Amino acid sequence: MKLPTIDKKETKYNVHRLLTAYRNLELMADEEYSPNVTQSFSADIKGSGGKPSSAVETAVIKKVDSQNEVVKIQTAVSKLSPESFSIICDKYLNKAELTDAQVYDSMNISKSTFYRKLEKAQIQFALAYDNGTLVTLKRDKKETAM
Repeated sequence: MKLPTIDKKETKYNVHRLLTAYRNLELMADEEYSPNVTQSFSADIKGSGGKPSSAVETAVIKKVDSQNEVVKIQTAVSKLSPESFSIICDKYLNKAELTDAQVYDSMNISKSTFYRKLEKAQIQFALAYDNGTLVTLKRDKKETAM
């Protein structure tokens, strides 16, 4: 039995997309809801339709979803090797948004070494995050031919 191969390009894209949203998720997770003070009137009939019925519910759902996502990201990051942990935190999670050049300069490594280590860190993160949900596997050539 052959083990599936990770599609590194797609997996790295998934990780980058999630982690670039981290700072915003963290802000939303900490945000307190302040209700609109002005009264609004509407002639529309409101139905449930499975959607939140008020702005308060919507805000609470957003906050809880953001908090859950932040916890999943932090849990995955805590499982990384020290070097991968450092790269992921410096690039994506720290409050100060650093450029790649600032990150590899602060680590005293070359640009090419940084990108090799970043790829390794992104793959480790993808495997550690939420039971590997960010990992994309390469399709077997036999499957795509069918």
